[in-house]
Amino acid sequence: MGLPFIGETLQSILPSYSLDLHPFIRNRAQRYGPIFRISMAGRRIVISIDPEFDYHIVKLEGKLVEL
Repeated sequence: MGLPFIGETLQSILPSYSLDLHPFIRNRAQRYGPIFRISMAGRRIVISIDPEFDYHIVKLEGKLVEL
């Protein structure tokens, strides 16, 4: 999850010049799958690139999930 407090923030804010997924996100998705967690600015967050899971989360927002 990277260094304490900084985490993987520096890797994720580097600019990407393509219209595809950011290389940081693409590399993590290849390694860990379409749903993975990272540490950014001292907070753990979950990143999903799975459209079906994203739809399910949006559908449950306000009931079981707080966005």
